[in-house]
Amino acid sequence: MTTDENQSILDRIDDALIALENRDATAAASMYAADGVFIDPPYSTFEYHGCETIRETFDRVPTDIVNRLGFPVRDFVEEGDTYAVEVDTHHIAKDGSEREFPQAFVVEENDNGTRRRQTYLSFPLGG
Repeated sequence: MTTDENQSILDRIDDALIALENRDATAAASMYAADGVFIDPPYSTFEYHGCETIRETFDRVPTDIVNRLGFPVRDFVEEGDTYAVEVDTHHIAKDGSEREFPQAFVVEENDNGTRRRQTYLSFPLGG
């Protein structure tokens, strides 16, 4: 992980989300510690361990289904080394249809970067 110590955690999280929107898997995964964990219910495996595995997961975002990803940050709360980030997710599918929904990420940090990030959706999976 490479970090700019002068950059706020919100800026780093926002940069990682923007990198994911731009399909730059390496940059999106760069905030994770080497042993970081990414938990995201929409993905098939659900839980990913290690920076390289997380990068590979981000690299597989389905380009055949989603034309454009969007994760603008709506709200941010921090408590010690834990952060809650609410985003107004806005994806545009290949067929032009739009998917808009709120979701939240809980991010736990340590000196080596993101130790754990878990996604919480505003709706049940499959429905």
